[in-house]
Amino acid sequence: MILNQGVGDVTAVNSDEKIYSSIVIMISTFVYAFLFGNLASLVDDLTPKFQKEFENNYRNVLEYIKNSKLDIFLDKIHVKNYFLIFYNLLLEIL
Repeated sequence: MILNQGVGDVTAVNSDEKIYSSIVIMISTFVYAFLFGNLASLVDDLTPKFQKEFENNYRNVLEYIKNSKLDIFLDKIHVKNYFLIFYNLLLEIL
């Protein structure tokens, strides 16, 4: 329920209508704050999951490079930069 006070042709005239509209505005404000707060909390909870997954993938790639003797061709700094860019892009999406 969205209520815009002071916009439109219908306004509260007597005191009962003003009290009702004030209560509806306060309730809707708390409901929206609750919903957006929970949404922000869900997104914040996903960040450590992605960070842990990033670190595991990074370690696996470095281990693969070392075991397959690709370290003479690939620089660890370039691999790390690639993973950091990819990780930051994921965080921007969330």
